[in-house]
Amino acid sequence: RATDEVIFVLTQDITSLADAYALLKALVQEGDVPEKIYSVVNMAHTVRQAAEIAVRFSRCAEEFLGLRIESMGYVLQDRTVTKAVAARTPYGVLKPRARVSRNTRNIAVQLIRKECQGLVATSAFARFKTMVDGKAERVGK
Repeated sequence: RATDEVIFVLTQDITSLADAYALLKALVQEGDVPEKIYSVVNMAHTVRQAAEIAVRFSRCAEEFLGLRIESMGYVLQDRTVTKAVAARTPYGVLKPRARVSRNTRNIAVQLIRKECQGLVATSAFARFKTMVDGKAERVGK
């Protein structure tokens, strides 16, 4: 297996959904389907739009490929991103309380919670966490 988990980043563009579905279908055809498949909606105008995009992708995957896609959240459009690019500073640093920063933190929290709930030896995050935790313990001694 090429990876333990995949996160599809979707936008409102129909090509985004088509490309994500095509990649997912290719993984199925190759027999290389990750154990965990997540989606995140990026650059949505509203929460409702983000939900509609996530549900559309999830339904297609389940109906036509028999796969469950778990939505991990959304990032709404925010001018902060443009300002951060111009300032060459991560938006989470430039404006930590901006909507885009909060949306991104929420996704990170969701992913970390998922990984910590069911850490398995095959999870890349679990292996990383084990390596980091082991090194932290050795440094502390």
